[in-house]
Amino acid sequence: MDAWDQVKDFVAGVAPIPVQGSFDTGKSKLDAFLQAGGVSSTKHRSAAERLARKYRLESGFGLSNKSEAEPSLLRKYRRTIDDGTFDIRDVANDVKGHKLTIDDARELERDSKQPALVRDFKSLTLDRALDVWDEMTPEEKKLSHDALETKAVNQLKTGKMLPEARRRMVVRIKQALRPEAPTTGLGQPLVPILRHLMGSQQAAP
Repeated sequence: MDAWDQVKDFVAGVAPIPVQGSFDTGKSKLDAFLQAGGVSSTKHRSAAERLARKYRLESGFGLSNKSEAEPSLLRKYRRTIDDGTFDIRDVANDVKGHKLTIDDARELERDSKQPALVRDFKSLTLDRALDVWDEMTPEEKKLSHDALETKAVNQLKTGKMLPEARRRMVVRIKQALRPEAPTTGLGQPLVPILRHLMGSQQAAP
């Protein structure tokens, strides 16, 4: 199967005809209502949504490892996800034209099904994600909980933080996640894992 056949199969799999391109972009009913009335929902974003978007824009959408043209296209498609005009068929045509990869198409399709806050939150560094977490409502925290848990475990596993910075980060993570009694994807309590990771760092020479 060549690359274009893979793209066609991908599009057919995620958007059966005749509703290709009609994805749930994660907008709330309020957003959809406002947009239908010609009103931008940007000014109606919550404090957490505004901060997450500000951080994501400052970081260049986390695309520094891609070619110059590719991030520009991905940013364009993420804007269409935000405004509700995303169509996977347009992405497929850019894959066919070798402007995007099939992995880019899969990433955009996944993003199109997530709320904007979660998409932005997942792109942030751990310290900035915790800043956004502090601004979240209880409902927003439920949506973003798994992303924060994964981000925390992955960053602390790297061992690249200085001991004091690591201790401060562990305190922030415990304060953020303790009320939710979180577990890792392996079904293990997160806080004991953080203690283990912190202890491993302290034991390092």
